Amino acid sequence: MGSDLSAKDCLPSKPFFFMLDAAFHNISSVYSDRSIRKALDEHRLTADDVDLIREFVLEISASQGLSTSRTNKITGILVNWRQSLLVPYRDASVSAMYQGIENQSA
Repeated sequence: MGSDLSAKDCLPSKPFFFMLDAAFHNISSVYSDRSIRKALDEHRLTADDVDLIREFVLEISASQGLSTSRTNKITGILVNWRQSLLVPYRDASVSAMYQGIENQSA
């Protein structure tokens, strides 16, 4: 009695460690939404900052096929980095960006 299944057919399509990671780490866009909401409540972001962050993350996610985990990370970085800038994102010049880098390393 021969089987039509090969050893390859019995292997998972994703590596085992990835399947374990997904089982134990619930990755959801709720995390980035919570980060944005908290920053808005604390007046660390403007509504326009939020629009720019969401537009940017949506664009790179769609064009580069980023995972939810990666978009959460980028959102978190942009939310937190805004604290280092002295102006809203839309008003930030190149020199304001450099000043933000300086503020972060201080």
